[in-house]
Amino acid sequence: MDEGGFILDYWTPTGSSLAETDRQLQRIEGILKEDSDVERFTRRTGFELGFFATAPNTGDMTVQLRPRKDRASVYRVIDRLRTRIETELPAVRVEFHPDHCRISWET
Repeated sequence: MDEGGFILDYWTPTGSSLAETDRQLQRIEGILKEDSDVERFTRRTGFELGFFATAPNTGDMTVQLRPRKDRASVYRVIDRLRTRIETELPAVRVEFHPDHCRISWET
């Protein structure tokens, strides 16, 4: 099912400082910005999907894709992004969750 977006969970190496995590996540943000199928995204660092604080080396991103008629399927986009992130940032672990994301953005 293609809901038009996905959640990207990430973990930088254990013990990474908030500054180092931010540096690596800025690189992931650059990858997202360069992908023509990504419309926008948000990032949380140090928090998971709940309301409790976690380590500074983990967090999530909510990614919204362009309208379905103007882009590849969510699964192709995820495959493309996963390959690029894992190649360019091998120390960062990422997980993608397309089935748990129904995005409603106000414009």
